[in-house]
Amino acid sequence: MHFAALSRRTVAHALAAGLLVVAVGTLTAQAASASTSDVAATNAVPGFGVMPDSANGCSGPVCIYVTGSGLHVSDWSTSLALPRNMCSTASFLVNGVLWASGTNECGSTGDELVSDWSSPGNFPNGSVVCNTWTGVSGKPCETIHS
Repeated sequence: MHFAALSRRTVAHALAAGLLVVAVGTLTAQAASASTSDVAATNAVPGFGVMPDSANGCSGPVCIYVTGSGLHVSDWSTSLALPRNMCSTASFLVNGVLWASGTNECGSTGDELVSDWSSPGNFPNGSVVCNTWTGVSGKPCETIHS
């Protein structure tokens, strides 16, 4: 497992690139509460080439970003908009079971913490992947299917 802390600028650039094409793909958003979800299908995009399938959503201050194709997830990251000065650790859950944890990160009110799981691999059809962070509420989820 490889985890990396990403800057707000890096996240913004990744989101901008991932949200260029919006259509129905192989990942379906199922956030635990009202959220904005965009699913980008694999398509050729001028200037960018082929865009992988992706899905993202937020539940309160916690967001999930999943990239992959079919049942294969090539990258899975999560972010937390800090409601106060605090430290927090990301959890990566599959069907309600903890599969991985990020590192403990700290920041000030309004900062954004990011934890990335690079190359998590293949998941069974219908797997529900979710993220949580310690000390805050919010549990966004996505369903992986072929």
